[in-house]
Amino acid sequence: MSRAGVTALKIENIEDFYGRPFPTASAPQATRDIFFQQLRRAKVGETNTVEYSFEVDGKILWYKTTFSPFFYSDGNLIYITADSLDITKTKIIEERNKMLLETSPVCLKEIHHSDELGFTLMFMSSSGQKLLEIDDIEKYYGTPYPPPFYPEKAKVVLSKALDTLIQTGEPIQVESELEDAEGNSIWFLSTFSIQSRNESGQIVSITGASQNVTERRMHEEALAKSKEEAEQANRAKSEFLSRMSHELRTPLNAILGFGQLIKMDSQGELDLQKAYLDHILRAGGHLLELVDDVLDISKIESGNFSINEEHINASETMKNLISQIQPMADERRIKIQNLLDQPDELFVKADHKAFIQIIINLLNNAVKYNNEGGSITVNWGDSGDGNLWISISDTGPGIAEEDIEQLFEPFNRLGQEAGEIEGSGIGLSISKLLAELLGGSLSADCNAGKGCCFKLILPKGERGSVSETRNKANSDSSLANLDIKTRGLTVLYIEDNHINLCLVESFFKTKTDFDFLSAMHPKEGIEIARSNQPDLILMDLLLPDMDGVAAANELKKFEETRDIPIIALSADAMPSDVERALESGFVDYLTKPLNFDVFSATIEKIFKS
Repeated sequence: MSRAGVTALKIENIEDFYGRPFPTASAPQATRDIFFQQLRRAKVGETNTVEYSFEVDGKILWYKTTFSPFFYSDGNLIYITADSLDITKTKIIEERNKMLLETSPVCLKEIHHSDELGFTLMFMSSSGQKLLEIDDIEKYYGTPYPPPFYPEKAKVVLSKALDTLIQTGEPIQVESELEDAEGNSIWFLSTFSIQSRNESGQIVSITGASQNVTERRMHEEALAKSKEEAEQANRAKSEFLSRMSHELRTPLNAILGFGQLIKMDSQGELDLQKAYLDHILRAGGHLLELVDDVLDISKIESGNFSINEEHINASETMKNLISQIQPMADERRIKIQNLLDQPDELFVKADHKAFIQIIINLLNNAVKYNNEGGSITVNWGDSGDGNLWISISDTGPGIAEEDIEQLFEPFNRLGQEAGEIEGSGIGLSISKLLAELLGGSLSADCNAGKGCCFKLILPKGERGSVSETRNKANSDSSLANLDIKTRGLTVLYIEDNHINLCLVESFFKTKTDFDFLSAMHPKEGIEIARSNQPDLILMDLLLPDMDGVAAANELKKFEETRDIPIIALSADAMPSDVERALESGFVDYLTKPLNFDVFSATIEKIFKS
């Protein structure tokens, strides 16, 4: 035994041990067991290195011993050398490091590398095991790294990072996505660096420190998604405004163009001017339809669209709506087959006005975009989930499958903008939104050259009292025959726009025995009302210095004007504006541009009450 061994083991007289059995009986049993095992292996020709510990004077010593056998030429054993190295200090440092590894919130790993085995996992801290919810990590020690429980994508990322580290020798950082026991994503930022090299300078040990960055990653992804959504919304807005500009300019072109032609017509040819006026009225009606549709979409998307859930007799309603669309279908020799009339009473649960708006839009499109002499089929069925479906199919040119997603985009008419068929390109968007607002859906199944089938799904209704149709088109259809048959009445109109004032004044000039008063300022209008006490006041809402609601409230302060009925005439058509005016005491609210049939009927109703 060398002097270093004698000193370390505190042996006073080593010669007393020479020639005697080794290990001695005084050695710890565990140490003796290790030596006996390694000596037996050496006897058969194996050279092995082993680490072990024992106690000397109350202190634990660690040694690393290599057992090497030497033999005669005939194969008989001569002796065995046991070259031992005191590794106590190294072991103390390792234990401290391991304790730090175990208590660190960072997932720490030790990875070995060799040309034969590649990367193998040798250690993972308890924090890493806890994060990944692994109870038996020891069984993966000495096995290939990344371990098999890592997702395939993470294995590729980590392996590539380790290969780069081996090639460059420089620390490398990489992010990888793992999964916990429930399959939830956990994102790690891992830093790999060299821990040790062998005598040839080759990397044999790598440390990996991985930090859980899931929260930061989710925040970044949320920000990226928000940014993408904002950019997409901005692109959609720009496209929407571009399409809307085109659709608005088309009828405006007709209105302004034919208006200029009438002004230029010095001869005053009556028939030609009437034709021009027909074009102007038609374009004006189309423009109003566009504005109303845009307002409808705004109301639905903002949650201001009022829904009154009812049990509607879909069979009867469909029959009435088909009768309205029939003349337009007859003009194009299109046959309509209504299979909804087979059940006497088929009920859906929906808002009556919204239901009619959806069906009218689908029927209109089925006629407008159909082939001449084609057909339309209205069908229905039970979805089996508490819902019914109603379909409207046509035999038109259809739509390519790749364009169906654009079908419900506002103002996207899929190339029909340049065609002869009028339309806003917004009706289907409204119909889809309304269907979803009613707890259902609207979808399309189209084929190029074979037509389209639109399927509306709504909750089933129950047999009961059938709601009366409140479709605006129906309710207004008889107004054209109404006329004001009253005499000796005075009307005051308070309006700051001169053209609007002239328009209403011109209307009353067509009526007999009407006195028409006007004011362009609310204060002036209040004084005229107190002096003349008109039978009816018409009031714009957007007035200088004092809005229409404030002016109406002012009129209620005076005994001579507080009982005069006031009708609001306004270009503001949002439900909140209407509600505010009616709550302030206006007897009715009419939106501009005025429909004079409705205007006449409203005045008739007030004077008859």
